[in-house]
Amino acid sequence: MGSADELADYLAAAVDARLLRCLHAARGVITGRVAVDDIDPDRIPAELHQATIMLAAAIYRRVDSPFGVDAFAVGGDSSPGFLTSDPTIMQLLERWRRPGLAVVAAASESI
Repeated sequence: MGSADELADYLAAAVDARLLRCLHAARGVITGRVAVDDIDPDRIPAELHQATIMLAAAIYRRVDSPFGVDAFAVGGDSSPGFLTSDPTIMQLLERWRRPGLAVVAAASESI
């Protein structure tokens, strides 16, 4: 479900220990949330592949937002944007989720 080289290309980063840990963590989360028992490991569905790369990238970038603050607006009514579940990743996983496991897609919220 996604290679280190693909993740490095997606992030425009080098393959290093941190990137590999993030990819490993994302694979663990994805395989824990979806029914992968009947999926041929050599033919991973595109949705699971993309969700793994996107989640690994989010974990990798987390170092830039240690308290969950995504960004601050400049001027006007500025408030921090807090990171929550990525609805795109959740939509990619929906078709493959394990029976009985609720998948809740939370939109990003501003506080």
